[in-house]
Amino acid sequence: EMLFYGIEEALQKGERVCIATPRTDVVLELAPRLKEGFPSITVAALYGGSVDHKKDAALVVATTHQLLRYYRAFHVMIVDEIDAFPYHADQMLQYAVQQAMKEKAARIYLTATPDEKWKRNFRKGKQKGVIVSGRYHRHPLPVPLFSWCGNWKKSLHHKKIPRVLLQWLKMNLNHE
Repeated sequence: EMLFYGIEEALQKGERVCIATPRTDVVLELAPRLKEGFPSITVAALYGGSVDHKKDAALVVATTHQLLRYYRAFHVMIVDEIDAFPYHADQMLQYAVQQAMKEKAARIYLTATPDEKWKRNFRKGKQKGVIVSGRYHRHPLPVPLFSWCGNWKKSLHHKKIPRVLLQWLKMNLNHE
């Protein structure tokens, strides 16, 4: 949803937009939201085994592998989870992204976990970027907390739930 304004602007100019991600589950999550957000636009969801074959759609959400089907097709290329496997470690997928973009395309890379090299280059002004400190729905990112449960294996062996875990479950299940 954070990207919708920019996507809408590109589509109104008649430009083709691709959101690429290494993971099929992300394609399956994004496709319905994009179809709802852009009801008058043809949206294609492409991944291995997909039945969607609208290759020429104005808005494409696809796994990075599917970009091998395209050559100089997109004015706007948004690559989500650039740090995720297999994209991060696969030169062929990075090549597929480059080949799928028009020569003068807007390129946007997204990651929730930029590596140290990227952060260092960003701080030095060698890397362009924007840091978004919150998610689109304004709920903070969950921060895991560690709670000692004692000898949890022994408790489970005696068919008991550790007290700390039981308290946490009661507190969190009552809030929903």
